[in-house]
Amino acid sequence: MALSPPRHDVSELPIIALAMGDPAGISAELTAKLAADDAVNRAARLVIIGDRRIFDEGAHTCWCP
Repeated sequence: MALSPPRHDVSELPIIALAMGDPAGISAELTAKLAADDAVNRAARLVIIGDRRIFDEGAHTCWCP
């Protein structure tokens, strides 16, 4: 699946809501990787639904910025 071409105005990007899922699983790491992906950030604005502390732990685990 190809992502949309880059847009110049961030307000034109689609908004995608992403629920992290089970905090005991790998969802926090996967969500952090997705949020750090440049191609995803050029194609859409993510709204991540979940516990920030769990997300931060997942980002630390997968070495995401």
